[in-house]
Amino acid sequence: MREKRPGYWQLRVSLGRDTVTGAPKYRTASLRGTKREAERALAALVTDVAAGKAAPSTVTVEALLDQWLEHLDDQGRSPTTMHAYRSLRDQLPAKFVKLPLKKVTPKVLDDLYRQLGQKPGRGPSTVHHIHRLLRGAFNQAMRWEMLDRNPAKLASPPTGHTTEVEPPTGDEVRRVLAAAATSQNPENALIFRLMAATGCRRGELCGLRWSDVDLDNGTVVFRQSIAQVGRHLTVKDTKAHQQRTVALDAGTREALHRHHEAMQHRASIARVKLSRAGRVFADAPDGSAPIPPDRLTQAWTRSAESVGVDSRPPRPTPLPGQPLARRGRVGHNGRRPPRPSRHRHHTSRLLTSDARSRPLRRRRSRRRPRRLIDARQGDAHLRLECRSARPRYIHRGGLLRPYVVAARVRTLRQSTPRQCA
Repeated sequence: MREKRPGYWQLRVSLGRDTVTGAPKYRTASLRGTKREAERALAALVTDVAAGKAAPSTVTVEALLDQWLEHLDDQGRSPTTMHAYRSLRDQLPAKFVKLPLKKVTPKVLDDLYRQLGQKPGRGPSTVHHIHRLLRGAFNQAMRWEMLDRNPAKLASPPTGHTTEVEPPTGDEVRRVLAAAATSQNPENALIFRLMAATGCRRGELCGLRWSDVDLDNGTVVFRQSIAQVGRHLTVKDTKAHQQRTVALDAGTREALHRHHEAMQHRASIARVKLSRAGRVFADAPDGSAPIPPDRLTQAWTRSAESVGVDSRPPRPTPLPGQPLARRGRVGHNGRRPPRPSRHRHHTSRLLTSDARSRPLRRRRSRRRPRRLIDARQGDAHLRLECRSARPRYIHRGGLLRPYVVAARVRTLRQSTPRQCA
């Protein structure tokens, strides 16, 4: 601590030496006041250094966002994700992004969210996305030791209201398919049929290759996806970063087979070869260049509006002559799988295939998880719910039967062990 001039003090605390260059490192601060006030500030600075708190950074919010987005881009984030992040950053006011990080407080963020929400056409969901963007950037600033806390975690962003999307019905999808088949590009009818039959995303359909299609077995493997940012197309992994195999119904497989023959005929006219690595839907005769995903959205919108159907993208929908249970992923019936019970040890619910059977009421207890024991008695099948760790057995009528203390017994007359399993 030294007094550079009367009433102006410079404080400095050693941070050791740099691990790369070996040069000494210091944390400095300045103060105007008396010597006693300078000594108190120096003691607080020493305490912060000993506790490992980061020094208040003079880096602005704009510089932090630029560095963080560049860091995410180097980590291989999706181009569409990076485009969405940059679009949210461009909506921040210039006065806010010029603030240094040390002046960003939860109150400043709450005022920012209120200001952003007052603009016409900007809903609470967009403001909430901006909050998530700032929270991620400030978390990275803590890792880079630019901040010692995240002010976004203490802020109060608006709650976004989600709207339930109702997919089009089977009749509506059939009407759109009929309209697409009679349009200037009849190929769209097959594209929409694949989207409805497999539930794939538009980018996955644009990235589909002939090597991923097995017409003999009627399966399609989605391995890649096409991302579009403006007019630029990028090949990337699927959204789940894993491939999946989807089974096709007979009608869709036959339509895809006819499309393959038409693509081969077009390639022969152009005197090129349609390779297995070519795209299933492409403008080039050899299938080298994929079609942009935005074109599919525009084609669906035109076809849907022409027949008076909501222009939202199609969902898995029963197609003509094909039930929903036979479509979808291999080993999956195309429906959402049932959610597991929220209680990990929810063994007191004895569910059977009988729709009229109701689960037993679970008694809240801190005892160990209960066990289920099956027993046969005449023409009835018993499911015994045991609270003890090891049930005891007794001989009765020449048979070994479980004897459970304080157990709940549910008897299902004329039922089989398979129904009770």
